[in-house]
Amino acid sequence: MVVRLEDLSVDSRQFQSYPFCSSVLTRVLRLHRRQLRFSLSPSALQCHFFLVYAILSERGFQLAFVGALLVWVGLSTITVYLNLRNLFFSVGVFLSAASIYFYVFKMKMKLPHIGGAHMVYSPAQVAFRAIVGGSIVALAVLSSQLGGPELGGIASSFPAIFSLTLFFTYKTRGMPLSRALTKPLLISGGLTAFPYSLLVGYLYPILGVGLGTLVALSCSVPLVVLAHFLINIRRI
Repeated sequence: MVVRLEDLSVDSRQFQSYPFCSSVLTRVLRLHRRQLRFSLSPSALQCHFFLVYAILSERGFQLAFVGALLVWVGLSTITVYLNLRNLFFSVGVFLSAASIYFYVFKMKMKLPHIGGAHMVYSPAQVAFRAIVGGSIVALAVLSSQLGGPELGGIASSFPAIFSLTLFFTYKTRGMPLSRALTKPLLISGGLTAFPYSLLVGYLYPILGVGLGTLVALSCSVPLVVLAHFLINIRRI
């Protein structure tokens, strides 16, 4: 018996970028408003993660993956040290980084468009992916509980789903395809995860965690559709 899923397809990329992971983290953190404002700035760090991974990928997966994570950790530490909490600064940094890196991916590195590919997974493989992904999310939540709002803000923006997507793509489809995924992940993450974090930062103090999460997820649906249009129809 096998479970048939689509890997690297339209629906798969949208699901991986959809802010379910962020919603789980922010609900468990029970959100201090201070913590949410802090978590906005590290969202821009995921752009740097993608860029470093794509650049170093020509030297092998291990160097690319570890190097991208080290850059993410280093920049996150600097963010904590500088105590950056300004909303407009966070949005400006994210929009600037995302725009520049998209240009680099498309025009300079010329990363190809990725079409859908059918994969066949056994129940054991599906369970392994679920356990690994859930463990990373659980570790991020635990870090937030032990480290307070500052560490929690960074942990909630850790690129867990994105990093797992790149890892499993490398294991099943090879390095070239994993490298090429950085472009659609950058686009879909920028159009869904970052706006979602803005929405919960505004809605949680007003509506509470439960209703705020529901409204934020509902507002994210049109953004998922937009990501699908840009990536798979316009093929940008």
